[in-house]
Amino acid sequence: MSNNKKKTRESLDLKRRLKDATSDERASLLDGLPYEVGFGKPPLGARFKPGQSGNRRGRPPKSKDLATILREELEAQIVVNHNGKRHKLTKWQVAVRQQVNKAVADKDLKAFMCLAELARHTRQLEAAPAQQAAPIDDRDLAAVAELRRLYEESAPDPEDAPDADDGNGEPEPMA
Repeated sequence: MSNNKKKTRESLDLKRRLKDATSDERASLLDGLPYEVGFGKPPLGARFKPGQSGNRRGRPPKSKDLATILREELEAQIVVNHNGKRHKLTKWQVAVRQQVNKAVADKDLKAFMCLAELARHTRQLEAAPAQQAAPIDDRDLAAVAELRRLYEESAPDPEDAPDADDGNGEPEPMA
């Protein structure tokens, strides 16, 4: 019998004896052990060794979303022959090159419209960070001050507001 099976059998035997024992017998059994046994304190043979994990495979990897999968596939490089030379290009570059060639050489209106939409979308993406990073100048500050002044002039004074109270001290019922 191997050493591990013997330890496991001994620990199961001890568990059975502790379960069936009275409180006095249980105390004498536990006093005879070289280590403490109880909740969260498994037998020595069943404990993890130092440097050994209880989860050897580790946590499974997170599943990828569609955007990540698409980006990885479009950024993958392939070898393309162009004018007799081999070039390493991304799939994204090859797809755009084919779309341009189809729109221009074949005079394909659908391909041209798709290319125009892609170009328009690309210009919007390039222009967006520049619009957000525009500094605030004196004209902007003056416009904000003017809007604040107009707002304060149009807001009614709380002292001039008529009371919604009918004089009896109780709020009116909601209709």
